[in-house]
Amino acid sequence: MRLKPTQRDVHEFYARTHRYFWLPCPLCGEEFGGHEWQDIDGKPSAIFREPEAPNKGTGICPKCTAAGLGDMAYGQPYSPE
Repeated sequence: MRLKPTQRDVHEFYARTHRYFWLPCPLCGEEFGGHEWQDIDGKPSAIFREPEAPNKGTGICPKCTAAGLGDMAYGQPYSPE
């Protein structure tokens, strides 16, 4: 019996072979790759949790980004105009 790779397996393979990061999302824990890290529909794809470094963000996965869980800047959640 041959196992078929999942879409996450394909993303992991791509990330690792092209030297992107492959890490768990700090919000939900799902692993994602650097090639997937981008803003979605104007929603930010990072969170800012270090008051001493307000411009230092941490990337979040595409699902959390699409759900609007990213921050525009330290302590400022995304809010559409």
